[in-house]
Amino acid sequence: MFLLLATYSLWLMDRSLRAYSGGSESSGQRGIPLTPKPSV
Repeated sequence: MFLLLATYSLWLMDRSLRAYSGGSESSGQRGIPLTPKPSV
């Protein structure tokens, strides 16, 4: 359970960092994510 939360938090941070650098979430979603989206 802790591993899932840690992976999800890392994924959220990666998304926010890409949003800041890319300027929009759409550009970040088109790129290859560093951390895979956890399938709940």
